Amino acid sequence: MYYYIFEPPQGPKEYERTAQIKDLLSQLGIAGEMAAPQPGRSIEDLVKVAIAKRYSTIVTVGGIDLINRVARAIVSHDVVLGIIPLSDDPDIGELIGTTDWRVAAEQLKRRRWQHIQLGSMNGMGCFLTAATVQVPAGKEFGIKTPDFELNSEGPTLISITPLRQSETPVAGLDLCIQTEQKPKTGLLSFFKGKQEVHETSHFTVTELSLTTTEAYPIMVAGENISETSVDITTETKGIRLIVGKGISN
Repeated sequence: MYYYIFEPPQGPKEYERTAQIKDLLSQLGIAGEMAAPQPGRSIEDLVKVAIAKRYSTIVTVGGIDLINRVARAIVSHDVVLGIIPLSDDPDIGELIGTTDWRVAAEQLKRRRWQHIQLGSMNGMGCFLTAATVQVPAGKEFGIKTPDFELNSEGPTLISITPLRQSETPVAGLDLCIQTEQKPKTGLLSFFKGKQEVHETSHFTVTELSLTTTEAYPIMVAGENISETSVDITTETKGIRLIVGKGISN
């Protein structure tokens, strides 16, 4: 039922923790097939193996990079994603309600899942946690959504995060703009009139187009998954993610 993809351990302490996790999974009665990426066998290859063997739950044991890569690989398949975190990452805590690997393992047994939206770039690259773009000083960028347009220049950090469906009744994205410059043309909103973008501003949008005069990398959990310019929306299907009791449906 469970297929585990482990982040390869580095050093004696991590090997010891991996052994402890495997022991706990056996004690909980949810031990399953376990694998780890290696040269010539990528995370995407491991997901294909799990799908071919008809596992209903694929569990990532590792950090946010591994979680995002597995989420992208399973988005078109009818499986549930589980997470056992190996770092105290707030993004993981927000997703499943804990960063404690012991608590997360116990949550797997209950298999309480929630539908989670993924972001989608140009209909291809999917992301579960924030996608960020750093626009350098003096370089122009434009953001267009169904409700407003913004034209400005860097230095600016743009972050786009899929919203939980418990946070919004429809598919949506949290657009965060951290800038040291005032917009060149202001922020024009059909509903709210003219606004200014402050040092840090958040907007809830259904989709957006981000254009830049030069190509800049789009980073997710330290991985370059695309580059500007790009159209971003939410993946239609999303994924099912095992969560704790503290996460509302």
